Amino acid sequence: MSTHIISSSETDLILHKWVTEHVPVIVSFVSADGSVRLRLTGFVNSFTGDLGLVFTTNSLLKPGVENPTHLSLLG
Repeated sequence: MSTHIISSSETDLILHKWVTEHVPVIVSFVSADGSVRLRLTGFVNSFTGDLGLVFTTNSLLKPGVENPTHLSLLG
């Protein structure tokens, strides 16, 4: 197994591409104790320091419009 590490500037470019080009993603989350499991098929909606990484099931959301189904991951 090899380890691939990308810089923070490369990460920003990748996330920007995913948001602007509406690239489909699959998000998986499992809590440390395994009691919470989540799988979401959707899109990266945004990424900011305040909101974190936000995923949505709808690729065509407009700014200011309520997002009916989303997941936010804060670091």
